Amino acid sequence: MPISKPIQVAIASLTIFAIFFGAGNLIYPTFVGLETRSNFMYGFLGFASTGIFLPLLGLISMIKIGCKTDEFFALAGKKVSTILVVLILLLLGPLGGIPRCIIVSFEALKIMSSSIRLIHFNFLFGTLTFLLVLRESEVVRIVGKWLTPALILGILVIVIAGISSNQVMSDATLTGFSSFTFAALEGYQTMDACAAIFFAKIILDYFKKEVPESDILNYSLLSSIFGFFLLGIVYAALLFLGAKYAINLNEIPKANLFNSLTCLVVGKASSVVVSFTVFFACLTTVIALVQLVSKWLTEHAGIDFKLSVCGTVVCSMISASFGFQTLTTLLISILSLLYPALIVLILCNLASGYCQHMRKYSPVIFWLAAAISTYMAAGL
Repeated sequence: MPISKPIQVAIASLTIFAIFFGAGNLIYPTFVGLETRSNFMYGFLGFASTGIFLPLLGLISMIKIGCKTDEFFALAGKKVSTILVVLILLLLGPLGGIPRCIIVSFEALKIMSSSIRLIHFNFLFGTLTFLLVLRESEVVRIVGKWLTPALILGILVIVIAGISSNQVMSDATLTGFSSFTFAALEGYQTMDACAAIFFAKIILDYFKKEVPESDILNYSLLSSIFGFFLLGIVYAALLFLGAKYAINLNEIPKANLFNSLTCLVVGKASSVVVSFTVFFACLTTVIALVQLVSKWLTEHAGIDFKLSVCGTVVCSMISASFGFQTLTTLLISILSLLYPALIVLILCNLASGYCQHMRKYSPVIFWLAAAISTYMAAGL
């Protein structure tokens, strides 16, 4: 029996939500709320600009060119495109996305026992990831199938409990404009604009199997919009709760923000269930990222898949051992340089369909954006 259009769009929208909702998507909106407080609406607008709107544009630009990664990055010039691909895969993989998920899942389970040590958890998590990626276990599909609704339900319970509490929101210490710019920079750290470039193919491939060729583009675009709309609702809720409980969360390390918020709102007993959900969310995200990096290494560098998986996991474990704050410091330095250039690539790819000269001049625009972002990052 054929699946109706609304159901197909709903499935794809939830898939987009699940793909993009990783460790940083729990922490950074909560942190933005904590910092912006009563100016949380300005914070949300800033965070949405780089954490929702930009990744959505990235997804749309990739879908419009048939998810051809080489064509997308070619606008920066042939020599630079490979460097950009490798850099983004490193950020999503062993230098950023994967170790960050490991640390957040560690902090999630640490609620149950403070005796758990990162070094031991790191090894066990890495071993489990290695085995699941190689075996492509059915467990991953089962967890992924039920995880998204469970995570949304858990966040919904926290939001309802948080909104109905008598906690009073404290006054902002940042101005509206400062709240916006601060939140926009924090939105970089979700790295969803980077992820959109590589994950767009999943959505396109799904609709290639399910709908006529003439409808693929429309279905893909509609699903992308709804998927990021759902992300936006969750971000707004987490940001609001971060603002409302800012006084209680002020001294909490970033990696433990969401878990601490959960304990404050629903109590330690209920937070254990949410913590397990967060753990499995991080695990499935890590598996997807390890597969992404390993397959690229196999296809483009000719490295054996098992060796690629092993190398990616080991490097990620080493990165995770440095801790969340060290990773954050490294990432924000790189992303502050990368994102302005990536924004130019996304916009140029979108515009190239309407302006035939865009591909000719896009390398110049790209390098100009890169120079400006370097100048600003250096504080010159």
